[in-house]
Amino acid sequence: MLDAYERLGLAPGAETREIRKAYARELKKIDQENDSAGFQALREAYEMALHSVGRDTQPAPEPSAAAATQAAPIGDPPDQQAYAAWAECQSLVEQSSTIDEQVWTQALQRMTASDLLVNLDARLWFEAIIVTVLSQGWRPGHESLFAAAVEVFQWEGSPHRLMQFRQGGALLSRALTEKHLLSGLEPQERASIRAAIGRIRDPRPPTAFDLEQYGYPLSRLHQLFPALASITVDANAFHHWREARTAQPIISGPTETSSSPSVTRVLIWLLMIGLVIAAAMPLFKPMYGGRSENVAAPDIPVTKERLWEIGSRVAYQSKPGQKNVIFVDYEVFLDADRTFLGMNTKHRSCDKDFDEAVARAIRETRAFPLDTVSVYRARFSLAPPGAKRSTGDARLANDLPSGTIMLPVERSRSD
Repeated sequence: MLDAYERLGLAPGAETREIRKAYARELKKIDQENDSAGFQALREAYEMALHSVGRDTQPAPEPSAAAATQAAPIGDPPDQQAYAAWAECQSLVEQSSTIDEQVWTQALQRMTASDLLVNLDARLWFEAIIVTVLSQGWRPGHESLFAAAVEVFQWEGSPHRLMQFRQGGALLSRALTEKHLLSGLEPQERASIRAAIGRIRDPRPPTAFDLEQYGYPLSRLHQLFPALASITVDANAFHHWREARTAQPIISGPTETSSSPSVTRVLIWLLMIGLVIAAAMPLFKPMYGGRSENVAAPDIPVTKERLWEIGSRVAYQSKPGQKNVIFVDYEVFLDADRTFLGMNTKHRSCDKDFDEAVARAIRETRAFPLDTVSVYRARFSLAPPGAKRSTGDARLANDLPSGTIMLPVERSRSD
């Protein structure tokens, strides 16, 4: 019996309430998915300690059991306990003068250690409530709640944990992936997107200058990181900004006065200066051997030769049962050094092995030139066995998206 109290970190003779709190505290330290033995040992210690008290002989909390607290008496359903815990959590946060990630983290940790959530099913309900709140659209403070929940519930350490919450969990899982992809963008573009997020959260109506400065970064946010945008930006505000930018796309210049030149005159002078510089650029090419390294070059797309090179390393062989052309489509992200950062699946084929083989070849691709785009599409297809040409029957690929690379049919399993 002393071993049971020792496992819970308690002195012999502890009260039922103390045993429950200790169990909740120790439960947080166990990875229930990967340490079933540790969880079972903790559960046995909990049951033995409760049995020794003689006041409560119920087993360790199961999904159908109920916790014993003043806020949720014995017999209350787990969902009621979870909603009570969420209400108390919000109350704790509202008492703080500044609501940030640290405040949410402390509130979540306090609730997960409380008697309200000793029941395992109640804890799961509590987590599900937070997933639902975050997935239903951004509200002020949700970005801090999201960051705190990631830490407290260890969503990054257990990638499959969120998937048990269905659509809401899948959305947050994608948002986590996109958050890492955003961190891998060029510092300048990353900073512009984050600045745009901060401005659009401001309830003030956008000025013409705001629309010009933040309109494009916001479009990039919704284009490249739609899941992350849905939980960090108010959808109504974004639509309002987009409509305002369409209606007033040009920055309003200063009012012309007798003491300052007109905007038109300034633009004419700038145009003339640009034409002079453009005309003089060829004179400097022989001196510097072409483009100066200090001048930023426009991003160039990934060449078809590089895509073919990726395809040549796809270690896969078409299966005898394949009847039609299969293809997979990935959106690939490159970091500042133009090495692989991550990718989103835009279209899956009916063959998981083929998709994984293509993804592996993309991940193992060598770095691209620094002036390459930071995001590109990689589409690869494979014709069924018996296609007339080694590169596949062109008639079978008529419905494939433009830019799809048709891999040869006769392939070895490893290149």
